[in-house]
Amino acid sequence: MKLSNHPFSPANIRCGGLLAATSPHSRLAGRVHPRLAPDERSKRASRISPHIWGVHAPIEPGTPDGTDGWWEVTDPQSAGDAVNDIVEQLARAGWPVLEGLLERNGILAQIRRGDLGDMNRSGFGVFFARAEALLLMGRGPSLELAELLDYAIRHVMPTQKADAERFDSWVRAQADLTR
Repeated sequence: MKLSNHPFSPANIRCGGLLAATSPHSRLAGRVHPRLAPDERSKRASRISPHIWGVHAPIEPGTPDGTDGWWEVTDPQSAGDAVNDIVEQLARAGWPVLEGLLERNGILAQIRRGDLGDMNRSGFGVFFARAEALLLMGRGPSLELAELLDYAIRHVMPTQKADAERFDSWVRAQADLTR
């Protein structure tokens, strides 16, 4: 939740929205896998944010489209009003998005549509290929998985080639474990 103090009174709070997000276990496992030293696992786990996967449902105050809104809390009544609106906005725009992404097939469909909230396939082709590969690795080795990983290696920036090769090896090894 983004909170900021009201500019005219430190007792008032303005909140511009909150960000509800989901991340598949395979993505987190790729970030915090057992081969890392315990201190590195801990360090990486503490840096996991909603943007690590990019799939999220922004929840903003119930204001007319095209207007900037804030939840302003100045007293118990306005706090209750803000909470009620947050619940309403979650029901309208948050939970439907997130519930569809909690299942592997739901997030896989979202990735294949090329839409991860702030990211789309046209600008992040390697990211999308790797995300799809992560979701497919649990099904074992396949031509589709190999093609995604090959695409990611061929199109990665030269400065990220070594990381991409480590990722490729790790995903293929995980897929081999499911045979």
